[in-house]
Amino acid sequence: MRFRFAAALLVAIAMLPLAALACKGGEEKGGSATSAAADGSPTPDTFDYNKLTAIVLRPEDVPADLPGLAGSFNSGSDNNGISFTTWYGSESLQLQSTVGRLSDPVERDEVFDHIRRGIAALTKNERNYDLTGADLAFIYRSPEAPVTSILAFRGEFFVLVTQTSNDSARADEAYDEEALGRYTKIVFDRLEGLIADPNSVTPIAGAARYQTPTPPAVLTSTPTAAP
Repeated sequence: MRFRFAAALLVAIAMLPLAALACKGGEEKGGSATSAAADGSPTPDTFDYNKLTAIVLRPEDVPADLPGLAGSFNSGSDNNGISFTTWYGSESLQLQSTVGRLSDPVERDEVFDHIRRGIAALTKNERNYDLTGADLAFIYRSPEAPVTSILAFRGEFFVLVTQTSNDSARADEAYDEEALGRYTKIVFDRLEGLIADPNSVTPIAGAARYQTPTPPAVLTSTPTAAP
């Protein structure tokens, strides 16, 4: 039971940014889901999301017994919210780090609150966390499975770092808030550097590349009705 809960919680936390943004994408603004298109095209987003690969935890940041597992992008609706996540470790101890950006200032506060409340609902535990430079920061410690997370917000970005032991073999390490705080500071300090000088950050060579979604083709003629 504990293994299933921990595994489900880890996956759910990883997917929260994507789920929150996808949910927001289908909601109406001003009475119509298509009203945004009628208001005109949004300002193009020129941020290079590949730079997020340089912010998350790297192999040299984690213990040697936590091998790299994966690194991937999650995309929200309308190319509005993008996050990048890396995973290290095994069933006994896994370390996950995510950094994401929400470009839309109108939706940002609501989506960030959605992410926060989603994690709180999963862990049933939330405390304020003192992280210098953060707009808001919270720490979560699940009483049902060895999972601990720190979530921090800074401007249009968020950081999420999680430790878990799916088989409970290294539960003490999964609950080690001091270690989790060190990992979070590594990621957050890199984010501060990106915010201060975006040109100082270079995407990590060999990391996954962000693929900008291709807009759907526009019909240029009226289709023939089927018989």
